[in-house]
Amino acid sequence: MWKQVKSSTCIRIGYGKVAQMHDSILRGLGISTIGIIEADEEKEKLARNRGIRVFSCYEEAAEQNPQIWDVCVDTGAHIDVLRQIITIVPHANILMEKPLCYASELGKVDRLLSNFTGKITIGENYASSNLLSLIIQKLYPTHIPESISIEFVKDRRQDMSNGRFTDKEFGVLGYEGSHMLEVVCQVARCWTIKEIHAKQQDTHTHASEFSLENGIRVQFATSTCSAASKESARKVTIGAKEPIIGTFDCQTHDYISKLLYAGSEYYFTDNSMRNHLSRALQYFEGKAENPYTWKSASNIVKLLQSLSQ
Repeated sequence: MWKQVKSSTCIRIGYGKVAQMHDSILRGLGISTIGIIEADEEKEKLARNRGIRVFSCYEEAAEQNPQIWDVCVDTGAHIDVLRQIITIVPHANILMEKPLCYASELGKVDRLLSNFTGKITIGENYASSNLLSLIIQKLYPTHIPESISIEFVKDRRQDMSNGRFTDKEFGVLGYEGSHMLEVVCQVARCWTIKEIHAKQQDTHTHASEFSLENGIRVQFATSTCSAASKESARKVTIGAKEPIIGTFDCQTHDYISKLLYAGSEYYFTDNSMRNHLSRALQYFEGKAENPYTWKSASNIVKLLQSLSQ
């Protein structure tokens, strides 16, 4: 259930697609955006034209005393943004988009956050997916999957031509890879890759097969250029005989997911981003546990590195 918090305020770093989605959802949860910081001139102009206040620096934004800093910038900018916020506001509440950082920056993140006295949570929305939760309920404790097959496909070529960032370290895995690994690891209850058996990756596609430490075999595929139908865009198949099949956002605009289990189909609302942001707000208020820690996000980054190398 989505929970509205007491009236609160937010400074947003970035004004891309995800930032605008956050703004819409958080407003519905009782969070008003004071303004943004945006380095891109075109995005800054767009924000100003929409009546959004744009701050020239972090010091100016911090003077507004926001309850939340919402970081929605390219992965390569995360470290610098974190450093600036923490330097000015040591006890800040920070919501940061996934992936946490590049693998080459994990040491810097560790030094920045090991003694951080504020709160930070990572926007790994699939950790709050109703479908993922239901799959795990169906599986355990009686069913231990011997195999998992996962495929996330979305044609992002138009987004890229419109200025969506290109991940320079993880490549195509920088888009859906962390979501996919979160689903796999949660379903398998294992967060360590033992062996990669096969791997192929180019600018727009990735396909690999690997075994986890607990022996579960995983087939893993994603693409940013295949025009797949909505029904098969984000799908996970668990087991080979009478498999459990979950399809995330099979009706994207209505946030409907589908579960195929024991010959029956179940459809239900699954707005994982809204679920996750609601949990993050409860965490900042001290009413719930952190929905996704930076250390969990660091582990996902290490897995992304192993698959993208």
